[in-house]
Amino acid sequence: MNDQRWSLVPRGGGSFELHNRQTGMCLDVAGRNGARGDNVLLWNCDGGADQRWSWEPWTPRRVEVRPAVVDPPPPAPAMQPIGGEELRALRRAIDEQGFSENKRTVLEQAARTHLFRVAQVKELLGLFAFSEDKLHALKLLAPRMVDGPNSFALYDAFSFSGDQEKAREILRRNGY
Repeated sequence: MNDQRWSLVPRGGGSFELHNRQTGMCLDVAGRNGARGDNVLLWNCDGGADQRWSWEPWTPRRVEVRPAVVDPPPPAPAMQPIGGEELRALRRAIDEQGFSENKRTVLEQAARTHLFRVAQVKELLGLFAFSEDKLHALKLLAPRMVDGPNSFALYDAFSFSGDQEKAREILRRNGY
């Protein structure tokens, strides 16, 4: 965007004009005062002192840095798993669904906002008839478990050794 680009045009004595590349006009100090903080604008180039610019040496000011005194952060809220009444409502909502896909959808929605204990996960896995659905449910719930080291209790929710192995892999990927 040429309206934001400038050309430096030397004018002698270490000064220069700033020409806007789009308009060809000069950067001009409003009112010809030239004091720090004055407004600037675009104006026809006339060679005036209010259109001449120069570089000033700048030395950064030494600033003493003191370590900030910071209050310790408040303790993190305890991770609370889904409560009993909410779990019963979730079970009912899953049970009311006739198709596996709909049951999974209900569980997906609950898993977005709730945490679970291993025993609760096992209870919810029992609501699904097919291994594929149980494994899908475990994938959703494993990252949301508050007592993951107890996850070994979930293996017997799966009837077949192949499904148990898949469950172990899901749990392993989640750090259990």
